[in-house]
Amino acid sequence: MVAVRLIFIASLLFACGFTPPEGGNIEDRPNAAPPTGRDLIVGVWTWTLPSNGCNEVYRYYADGKLAVISGEEVVLGNYQIAAQPNESGRYKLTDTIRVDHPGIDCAGQNVDLAGDSATIYIRFHESGNAYWPMYSPSGDSGFGPLFRVAH
Repeated sequence: MVAVRLIFIASLLFACGFTPPEGGNIEDRPNAAPPTGRDLIVGVWTWTLPSNGCNEVYRYYADGKLAVISGEEVVLGNYQIAAQPNESGRYKLTDTIRVDHPGIDCAGQNVDLAGDSATIYIRFHESGNAYWPMYSPSGDSGFGPLFRVAH
């Protein structure tokens, strides 16, 4: 069963690869439009909980789909992210979980999240390879950073 779950997870994460547009990175094209929130978030991100060393993996697809692995739990959903940041430099991201494959998550919980929605406010590192999810538009509290591991 564990092997089947690992194969499923690997297939889920890497079935839809993202290829940057011709001409290299957006930052390398001086006449290109500035990147949108979606341009910045698409890819695979990881975070390790400091309390227990458990890894979470977030995969944001260009079509607005989302897959998250947290411990033994795998959730699939949809997300929307603002095209531009707010006055504090954070992008509003709202996700809705469609399917929750149960298991103990990194927080030690086994809760069915199907149908739940959440809103966070993301501050990207200037490199584009890390971000901090915050619980309020002003960024008073949150977690992270999450690090990009693939585009």
